[in-house]
Amino acid sequence: MSGFLSPLLVLVLQLIAEHAEAVAIVRLPRLVGSATRRSFLATAFVSAVPATPARAAPTLEGISQLSDVFSQLDLFAKEAESFGPADSDYAFRFSRTVLAPAAMRMHKTAPLMSALGEDGQQKAAALSNAFADSLVALDEACRAKEPASQRKAVAELRAPLSDYLQLAGTAYSVPTVGPPPAFSAANYFGIFSCEGQGLERVPGSNNCIDRKK
Repeated sequence: MSGFLSPLLVLVLQLIAEHAEAVAIVRLPRLVGSATRRSFLATAFVSAVPATPARAAPTLEGISQLSDVFSQLDLFAKEAESFGPADSDYAFRFSRTVLAPAAMRMHKTAPLMSALGEDGQQKAAALSNAFADSLVALDEACRAKEPASQRKAVAELRAPLSDYLQLAGTAYSVPTVGPPPAFSAANYFGIFSCEGQGLERVPGSNNCIDRKK
């Protein structure tokens, strides 16, 4: 029986001691005035609340996709260095499937970045418009089958997208994109690629020819 009562007695004594300590803490400041009591309680409350960790930068839907597009655009720019007139259809498909959705995403995201303030939102909108203008120039160069104009438009697309991501990164969480994997037209275009149609790609070009038997 004594083995059972000992822990119980210890618990009761602890509760009595804690109660007495709490009463002393509350009553002690009354001896020196209500102002001191309020200050004491405020200090005690603050010290009892754990420090709130620094808030992480908010995320914004669409930003991560734009970071991916930036990596793809870099690879595309390297490919464009060797473009010939026959590569215009390939460049146009890339423009429509990758860059056009990015332009729309920039347009929709700019007014949502309230953390940038009014000036920041206006700058984001201006960068979005600059990207769209260069995209129009790329499409026109593709239709005209002018590789030099295509390369110029591709180079002009990079700056507004880069500045847009940097601007967003001042207030939002923008993922850091590592070196992208080597671009593969076969994987990217799937059944629409030369390989996907059972053809062979001409080295250094996007032209397709029959496989050698």
